Amino acid sequence: MDKQATLRWHGVIAAMDTPLTEDGSDLNLGALPALLRFLKEAGLAGVFVGGSTGLGPLLSLEQREAVTEATVAAADGLTVLVHVGAERTADAVRLAQHAAQAGASGVAISVPPYYQHTPRAVRGHFQAVADAVRPLPTFLYRLGRDRWTLDDFRALQEQCPNLIGLKDSAGDLHFTQSAVAAGAVVVQGDERLALASMTAGAAGLVSGMATMLPELIVTLVCLASDPHRLEEARRYQAFVTQVRDLVVQPNAYACFKAILRHRGYSVGRVPGPFEELEPAQERALLERLQALGVL
Repeated sequence: MDKQATLRWHGVIAAMDTPLTEDGSDLNLGALPALLRFLKEAGLAGVFVGGSTGLGPLLSLEQREAVTEATVAAADGLTVLVHVGAERTADAVRLAQHAAQAGASGVAISVPPYYQHTPRAVRGHFQAVADAVRPLPTFLYRLGRDRWTLDDFRALQEQCPNLIGLKDSAGDLHFTQSAVAAGAVVVQGDERLALASMTAGAAGLVSGMATMLPELIVTLVCLASDPHRLEEARRYQAFVTQVRDLVVQPNAYACFKAILRHRGYSVGRVPGPFEELEPAQERALLERLQALGVL
């Protein structure tokens, strides 16, 4: 694989929050440029659009396309990786082709979540999407429920030369290490495994926390990238994990939006069926983060 072509996937990519209206009922694309400037100025390499943090599964196809277009237009040099997972292969192909036409840097495909598909069907789904956007760099987005294997990935790579790597959010360090050893471009999606993954050779991190506390994650990846500061990196990894545990339980996406609102960004509130934080919960969250020195 061309080393130069993989460099854009190194560093920290924020799993970007999607700005919504105050009641969470519609997009607020006017807030995107300010959010993207904030992320770029914090030292991030790029953004991941329409994943879990971006509430992509709750948006219509048209809304997802609108977010992609607005993000690419305001990216100002940031890498833009677009999640194109969908229940129907035709919809995933549509989203992927739209992302390519809009100027995205790459796409990430996930397993359709509702029905239990055979391994052959899943491989066919992945291949159809990757083939539809050649030569655009394509990643498989791996979640904890997934059952496809590294052998499946290798077999797909033989058919799809633009399939270059994995966004690994399954929390399985052994799989991450094996994928790196197999030559895949791996971006780790679990902040708890950042240091271990970077030490194993992962290209970088796709982080939900980086969308609202980017300074924290950039510092961690910088330390993890320096072999002379590994002990400091281990201590900082423990601190990041402490902050992560505070933020993601029990209502991560409402917490993400609360932190961004506190920092001055008009990202709105979570749509149903997610529950919004009660005022007392939001105050307690912000006070604990301030006590930890991250706000």
